[in-house]
Amino acid sequence: MQTGLTRPLVNLEDLNQEFLGASIPELFELLPIGVQIDDAQHRTLYINGRFTEMLGYTLEDIADLDDWFRCCYPDPAEREMVRRDWSEKLAHADATGSEIPVIERRLTCKNGETKVIEFHIRKIGDHYIYLNTDVSVRAHLVAEMHRLAFTDSLTGKGNRRSFLAEGEALLRAGRHPLAGLMLDIDHFKSLNDRFGHKIGDEALVEVASRCHAELEDGQHLARLGGEEFGVLLPGCDRPAAVAIAERLRLAVTERPLVFAELELAVPIGVCVGGAMAAREERSIEGVLSRADRALYEAKRTGRNRVCFAEG
Repeated sequence: MQTGLTRPLVNLEDLNQEFLGASIPELFELLPIGVQIDDAQHRTLYINGRFTEMLGYTLEDIADLDDWFRCCYPDPAEREMVRRDWSEKLAHADATGSEIPVIERRLTCKNGETKVIEFHIRKIGDHYIYLNTDVSVRAHLVAEMHRLAFTDSLTGKGNRRSFLAEGEALLRAGRHPLAGLMLDIDHFKSLNDRFGHKIGDEALVEVASRCHAELEDGQHLARLGGEEFGVLLPGCDRPAAVAIAERLRLAVTERPLVFAELELAVPIGVCVGGAMAAREERSIEGVLSRADRALYEAKRTGRNRVCFAEG
């Protein structure tokens, strides 16, 4: 006795004949991804409609690899870097008989728009087949998640995680001399208790803004937590770091904090502690710890001043 449902057997020859009735380009036009076919000399032989819809380029625009790199990477330095990376991946695949890995690139479309494209590349015989997918939305979401993970939501500056990550990266890269600062708002709890957390938050935002305005490119400001901020100063020796610390202190304290809604101007002071990274140091936590001790020395000896750790 038969049980269950039965399905008619598919005649694979008939199915094959159905597909053979359509040309390969006709099948490619049905795909929701961009298709590009190059010959062994990397001359473009075919692109489907989705490719042009996605990037704007026609077959005439990207007749060969030189055209492709010139159009998609208008910045010469970036173009050279991407081309070198592509050549290395291609050479490795040819030498080892392995597949070319999936590549994700940010490139320029014909209309000037920037998109992030994921390339799946296979060499079949003497031809290269590119299957291209627009992953711009995914890339944007990943970048936004990264930004949120490394940004203090109140001040818009870096958070403790970003400070530690940047510090570790600088140490790995051997960016010496390297100084670390910690800055703490004097009597911040009293400000909060007296005027409320909204005013306290406004104070934190203003202090962050004043400090950021005093820093140069490559100098990293982060809110470490509460009323504490950290600063990383690559390329600064001790005298330069002390001078910057004093400049930050003055930038914060030379003008009172003005709260228009309360018609109030509140004087503010800050303590700054600093420390230098040793050349053999492998963790920024040590620098942070020494800067923290210097910060508390500044508090202990009168507040609104700069102290720097010895060594």
